[in-house]
Amino acid sequence: MAFALPVSGFADWWGNEARESAPANVFLLDTEDPLYMGNQGDFLFQTFARISDGGVFSIGEDVQIGLNDRLAFLFDIQYQQDFNGSEDGFSGPGFGLMYRSGTGPLISDLYGGIRLAGNQKVPEFSNNTWYVGTRMGRQWSWVTLAAALESSWIFDESMGMAYFDFMPEAYFRIYQGFSAGVGADLRKSTNPAADREWVNLKLSQRFGYTMYTVFSDYEFEMQEWRFGFRLNLLF
Repeated sequence: MAFALPVSGFADWWGNEARESAPANVFLLDTEDPLYMGNQGDFLFQTFARISDGGVFSIGEDVQIGLNDRLAFLFDIQYQQDFNGSEDGFSGPGFGLMYRSGTGPLISDLYGGIRLAGNQKVPEFSNNTWYVGTRMGRQWSWVTLAAALESSWIFDESMGMAYFDFMPEAYFRIYQGFSAGVGADLRKSTNPAADREWVNLKLSQRFGYTMYTVFSDYEFEMQEWRFGFRLNLLF
């Protein structure tokens, strides 16, 4: 049997009805939502740990501070330990800003910043990286569909390059704070050795102002698995 959604029904589904059908605070507390942005004075701390099947363990912190209801300050830092090699060291710190340029029904953000060079023994972390990007999407009470496009630039005589990441995600609010997301990170670089194609899956549980997430990534170029855990604390 064929299914047809009336035009007026589709307009309501895509339009203003979507966010109004959700509790007022669901989007402000759901810190795994790919379009999350807090209010003025909100502090979001995301602590993660992950390990790859190649023996690289990483731990890091991502911070978002609401400067007002449309502008946020971003900070991140990461450390990795290579159990099968010598690529140990820090990435960062990184500093950036994110601005909410569109508030609905289609949400859009602009962001940019710099990730400072870390330990010189880690090739991925050995140069300052400037980045700018945009993300946009739509939130409904049960799902968020979003995508980001990010451009990164390394200005170095021997290692200089540019690369572009396209990152789509579908994020589902399933039941009583439980949610799941599936996405990808498709990277194209001026240096083909840096091309990457990630797919990822995450499962999250929210309890008030905290969220607990387990996630898994697979990268096709290097045929590498990564598994991890993330704790989100919202103050």
